[in-house]
Order: sequence, then structure tokens, then C-alpha cells
Amino acid sequence: MAANIATIEGFPSGTTVTLNSAPVITTITQQPGTVNGFTYIFWSFLVNDGTGSLSLFGTLPSGTTEPHPTVGDLVNAVGDFSPFDQIPEIYPTSITNQGFGGVVPGPLNVTIPEINTATLPLNVAGYLLTLPDVTISGGSGNFGITDLTLTITDGSSNSMKLYYWPTSFSQENANLFGTAIPGGPVDMTGTVTVVNGTARFTPITINAVPEPSTIALVGIGLVGALALRRRKS
Repeated sequence: MAANIATIEGFPSGTTVTLNSAPVITTITQQPGTVNGFTYIFWSFLVNDGTGSLSLFGTLPSGTTEPHPTVGDLVNAVGDFSPFDQIPEIYPTSITNQGFGGVVPGPLNVTIPEINTATLPLNVAGYLLTLPDVTISGGSGNFGITDLTLTITDGSSNSMKLYYWPTSFSQENANLFGTAIPGGPVDMTGTVTVVNGTARFTPITINAVPEPSTIALVGIGLVGALALRRRKS
């Protein structure tokens, strides 16, 4: 069945589908190779065609015209549609490159209540997401090569599970391995899955939120500089 992502998401699991809407690759979550001593054998990347977002997961089929998937590439695929932990996913038997340098949409900004659900809505499932201004608890030290379950909480005391998953996501391993588990507020970008009815956020990047005092001082500095410039002019 040839269709775009939104249509494919309505098919039963196990349906053989043809994704023919030339979605753009938005992020590579896993690729073959060794990162920090852990070896990965599969490709896994998210694609978005404007109607939805899903994952292409597996080994690259023989004869593919997309030998090295890259963010911004446009691809079509044929394979079995089989959602994994509520992420819409296709196991491709062929992937065809349709172009390069596509417009890559940014991550969707979401809140914990929007994604901490037993059933993920399709407007977040399979998308790259950003959770802003949350704190991490339940662990200390550095991120390593071991999968780790922590807790994230927002400013309104909403909380959910954080699942650091370096054994599955090579990009997460490459970005976070060896960095300290932060104690202060952070913005994190990644994906959300649901396992046994419990949602968990898997970050790919984590960035500290600038302290308000720092922002205020920067603002004061800019105002002062403008005032000085006016006095000199």
C-alpha cells in the first residue's frame, strides 16, 4: 500500500507499506559502528513528511540508493509497518534516495503532561521532541554505557521517567557519555516511548538552562553599552 506517514499510521501492525511521500530525515538515532566501546549494527532514523513522523529501523537493504543516511536527505521506503513501544516504525526492505538538502523541521516543544500518557497521540509519537526547563533526579555521577532510569520534573511538579538508553541510541551515547548528570534545570531533546503503560523520555541532547541572573546581567550590559554609545555620538 503506497501512502504518506499519516495514512500508514492508521494501518494494522504487520502491514507491508510503501512510504512514497519523500519525507526528510530529521535525526539519526543509531548507526552501525562502535561508540565508547559499544558496537551498534542497525540504522535507526526519524523521517517527517509534514503529515507525521516515524522511524525507519534495521539494516540497510541490499541495493538501497541511500547508502549512508544523512539528516536532510529525502527518502522513500518499502517495508513492514510495526510500531515499537508506540513509536510508528517501518522495517525497510528498500530505501530510495529522493534528494538531498531537504528542509528539516525543528523539534516539537512539548510539556510533561502532553507526553506522560499511556497512549501516545500521533502528533508526538515518532517525533523529535524538546522538553524545556526540567530537572533530573534519582541519580548522580556521569552518564556511562549502562542504561539508566531517572526522573524528570518540571516547574509545576509534573514528573515522568527519563530513560538514558545508550545501548540502543548511538547518538545519545556519543552526545552524553562521560558528562555529569546535571542537578540544575535543563532543556532536553529526544523521543518518547511507552513501555507497559508507562511513558519514558529518552534524551539525545541535554543543555543547561541559563540562570535568570545571567540573562539579566547580559541585558544590563547591552543597555549600558547602548547608553554609552549614545553619549559618545
